[in-house]
Amino acid sequence: MERKSGLSLAAGIATGAVLLALDALAERKKEIVELEQYMPASPEWVIDLIMQVEREPEFIPIISGVKILGREPKEVTYEVQAARLLPLSVRYRKWREGSPPVVRWTTVRGAFGFREDGEITFKVQGRGCVARLRSEHLVDAPIAGRFAGPAATGVIRPQLREWLRRLSETLEKEVA
Repeated sequence: MERKSGLSLAAGIATGAVLLALDALAERKKEIVELEQYMPASPEWVIDLIMQVEREPEFIPIISGVKILGREPKEVTYEVQAARLLPLSVRYRKWREGSPPVVRWTTVRGAFGFREDGEITFKVQGRGCVARLRSEHLVDAPIAGRFAGPAATGVIRPQLREWLRRLSETLEKEVA
């Protein structure tokens, strides 16, 4: 009986190793979110607000906390806690660039292999501007990543939409 259970265990381990090897070869598809939102302020005002990353819990419902890890005049490294769904954290680097103005961000480290690269560009329109957001993300965790990546889009898209909407509302109040 011991020999039979030993063989079963060995077969199970071998099967798991083969599945992990095949999964490692599987291509992960980046999911893309593109959104636009009118902002009732100049691109510079919008960028200043976006770079105040410690305020992200006000604007992005899934974020419960932010820890600043480093700050320079045009760049910030920080970690967000997404405990409202799961006790997850993601470390980001966010920076602003010149003319035309743009804000970019990338993950430095993400739970379950979560990776994101994003940017917001601006087009002046009337007394404000249109913010165009593009975010590419994927979940690169073994086996589950292939399924979690597309599912994450269902969570990320509304969070990013809400971020832009709340930024716009805040600017409406602050500019008035």
